[in-house]
Amino acid sequence: MNNWIFLVVTLLLPLMAFAELKEFTRDYTYVAGEADSKISARQMAMQEVKRDLLSEIGTHIYSRVDMTKDSEGKTNSKQEIRAMTAGLVKVDVLEERWNGYEFYIKAKMVADPEEILKRINDLASNDEEKIKLKQKLSHSNKELEQLSIEMLALKRALDSSKSKQETQRLAVEYANVSKNLSIVELFKKGENFYWGIGESTDYFEAKKWYQKAAEQGHAKAQYKLGFIYAAGSGAQQNDRLAVYWYQKAAEQGYASAQTHLGYMYSSGDGAQQDYNQAAYWYQKAADQNDATGQYRLGSMYEDGWGFQPDYKQAVYWYQKAADQGYAFSQNSLGHMYMNGMGVLQDYRQAVYWYRKAADQTDNATIGQNKYAQNSLAIMYENGWGVQQDYKQAIYWYQRAASHYHVDAELALKRLR
Repeated sequence: MNNWIFLVVTLLLPLMAFAELKEFTRDYTYVAGEADSKISARQMAMQEVKRDLLSEIGTHIYSRVDMTKDSEGKTNSKQEIRAMTAGLVKVDVLEERWNGYEFYIKAKMVADPEEILKRINDLASNDEEKIKLKQKLSHSNKELEQLSIEMLALKRALDSSKSKQETQRLAVEYANVSKNLSIVELFKKGENFYWGIGESTDYFEAKKWYQKAAEQGHAKAQYKLGFIYAAGSGAQQNDRLAVYWYQKAAEQGYASAQTHLGYMYSSGDGAQQDYNQAAYWYQKAADQNDATGQYRLGSMYEDGWGFQPDYKQAVYWYQKAADQGYAFSQNSLGHMYMNGMGVLQDYRQAVYWYRKAADQTDNATIGQNKYAQNSLAIMYENGWGVQQDYKQAIYWYQRAASHYHVDAELALKRLR
């Protein structure tokens, strides 16, 4: 069989002013090879038609950026815009046909480039939560893109294969990549519902799609499913099921799952409390440079959970995570310098790390920020490592008190 891939492109509507909606329609016909099934042929056709649609709208948006932004204001590359647009624009399938040899698919995208550009610019702002969402958009689409590229490369290799043995080997690889592509699509569907990317936020729908991918071995889907059970968002809260899915992902080497599994063993939630198991999984995550795992491993060394206290090891792991900007570790490292635990007592270093943690504004770190803010206030009040400054002390006590730190509230009453 001669295998050819060809693309039929039809632009239905003329290009309108940017303030108006644009509708793009693309057709793609994928000619299957011997290793293709209906499912793999549809995947390849769908990926190519999506790629072309997103390139079209991405190019128009990029042109809009060029026309409205100066060189310093232009922050998005074409590739980044297309990846982000993939999460912001819904692609609707209009028609699909399979005759056992060719898979034909027609899809439509309707979008307001002005609105998309606004949302992209919002995501490109310095707001930390938006930056995280932007990274998720790019990462999930790059994963799909890479698998699509692998499939096309394998198909070309299959078409030019000269030996039966080589053809069989490539066919197996092609089938595996095709399966992985399907699983990643399921996971991405879950992410879309979880984060509200191109869909309404719906944790129950997210859980459904994560489950489909998790049951087929997708490590991150297994981790996210564990997280849903642990939090009780999208499913009835169940620590045992959380441990089950964390374990699945952790055994595949997924660092975040290893950290969360360590915590479950440390706290005894969903599993019998076992500090040795907690330390084992924290170490696994820490060795992969996971900041949370490094911090929690440092805490175990500091408190002597599962083994003798070792302040030097605690400082070592706190430093690793603190250097990554992890506020919890920055505060703990400040505490170690303040008290000379595992390091020479150094008030200046304590102030440095307290300030690093105290200045962070990420909502996930606020609970730890208040302790660093209170500690920094104490340093200013007493002149430890800094010039004594009651105004600065009151300022930081106020910051800590705004997060309901009791000692900070009492300190403010005393100083006023």
